[in-house]
Amino acid sequence: GINAEYMGHFLSVYFFSHMADQFWGRIRKLSELWSSDDATLLNGCGCLCILVGSKDEDTPENLKTSALQHYFFGTELPESVLLFFPTALMVVTGKVQTDGIMKLKSAQPPEVVLEFSVLARETEDAASIIGHLKSKCATAVGMLTKETKWLKGSFATGLAESLSADGAIELVDASPAVSHLMADKDAVELAHLRRAATFTATVMKQCFVTELQQGFAGGARVPQARLARSLEAVLVKPLTKFPKVTPEFCEHVDACYPPIVQSGGVYDAARVLQCAAETADAPLAFDVVVAALGARFRQYCANIVRTYVIDAKEEEEKAYGVLEAAYAKLLLELKPGAVFADVYAATKAEVAARSAAAGLPDLSGCLLPTCGHGVGLGIRD
Repeated sequence: GINAEYMGHFLSVYFFSHMADQFWGRIRKLSELWSSDDATLLNGCGCLCILVGSKDEDTPENLKTSALQHYFFGTELPESVLLFFPTALMVVTGKVQTDGIMKLKSAQPPEVVLEFSVLARETEDAASIIGHLKSKCATAVGMLTKETKWLKGSFATGLAESLSADGAIELVDASPAVSHLMADKDAVELAHLRRAATFTATVMKQCFVTELQQGFAGGARVPQARLARSLEAVLVKPLTKFPKVTPEFCEHVDACYPPIVQSGGVYDAARVLQCAAETADAPLAFDVVVAALGARFRQYCANIVRTYVIDAKEEEEKAYGVLEAAYAKLLLELKPGAVFADVYAATKAEVAARSAAAGLPDLSGCLLPTCGHGVGLGIRD
């Protein structure tokens, strides 16, 4: 038989050898952040320290720690530490990953002047890693501070405790810098997002809307939870509904979160937009139906939320018209460089004006505090 450790080594080296161009382009983008006008997002840190522990069933799906690993390496490096400096990069990880990452190091472009160290986890401990930090004068260390509570495994938790206890090191929140880094999508990321979005819209139209129409025509009141589970089954295994999808697509597609279906006057709009609402077991009511679902392709997420008004009353039609006008205004305001607060204010003013024009009470108070969220390696990027 084939030695499992050898096969793991071979696959790791093969995988990382195909990531080199993408990896170095994104590393250069991070290095340039320290000297850019956006350097204030780093909160004065001289090192970005990403601690990666082990994962279990309680670990949340959409952590920035996971997203950043996929952003650079295309995979996750369990029980590792990533140290990013303005002119250096240090990766401490397991033996199998170390061999693969060395392929990235060997492909370093000459124009990227960066010291790249790859160290085996078995030869390092908290004291030596902190020593590396101090040797590069990194007394302010940026971390994803809100995510350290999810760390598991002695390697990552021990290093986190040692960093917190070291009086010579100041820990600062680097979340704004990480979000900024990953906000601007390159061509590869946009292609993944488009495939995720296309599939998401297709499932909504060809699965949910079809089920809704058939149920309404036949008078069948399907339990909302069962309908949500059937949508998730298609997102996870597309071949059950779409026999022409490619094996490559099926291998890399998944659901971002359990789909949400709500109706019958029981809605939780805020949590629906957070992709966190629950679907009740109550039968689907054919009145105002809210549905939300999202597909993930190669870890890049798409999301769609739709409201379907069945046998709408005149007032509901007018309110929906106000919403459509506000949505059109929102899209006009969403331009590169726009301030989100200004976009929101313009949208809210449009709702107020359209409400008055339609003879309705001012509906601007019904707007949620935000107009949505970005998507990418996280469902709320």
